[in-house]
Amino acid sequence: MKNPTKKYNPQTIEAKWQRHWSETGIHRTPDPHGKTTFYCLDFFPYPSGDGLSVGMKYLNEMTTCQNDGVTKELKEAVRTFTLLLAPFAPHIAEELWERLGGSYSVHQQAWPAWEEALIAEESVTLAVQLNSRVRDRLTIPAGTDEDRVKRMAIDCRGIRRHLNSRRISHIVYVPGRLVNVVTE
Repeated sequence: MKNPTKKYNPQTIEAKWQRHWSETGIHRTPDPHGKTTFYCLDFFPYPSGDGLSVGMKYLNEMTTCQNDGVTKELKEAVRTFTLLLAPFAPHIAEELWERLGGSYSVHQQAWPAWEEALIAEESVTLAVQLNSRVRDRLTIPAGTDEDRVKRMAIDCRGIRRHLNSRRISHIVYVPGRLVNVVTE
């Protein structure tokens, strides 16, 4: 008879799943835009509490959306959540997958991919500096050209207030981060 008090050893049990994920590449998702894939990066190479924390945020967001009734989007979110839950709680995920009417096993499904249009940033907040000191913040539409951003930075109240009669030497623009107005 096996010892019922034997400790669960994830290295021996989970090695099978690690091998399966590695061979099938089922957990990989394309990264065409170079942005951080927050959820995926938080739990590899092995599912951790950080990744589970992200999953709980996702679940909480779905719970607030449930007040609007069961929509097509909510159903898709629940399906995606179940796929993301599988590495953390394989048995529960399998049960949920079956109740959702999923085919075969949740562990044999493709990893969810994102839609580029849904993750595109609509606006960006830049720090506006005068001689490397933050003097203001500027929220601009994403994709605004550099010349326009520089003009908008010069027109910021915080820059105008501290600029006085100093002459502008040059302007450094780091897209998506900051604009630094340098004086002589």
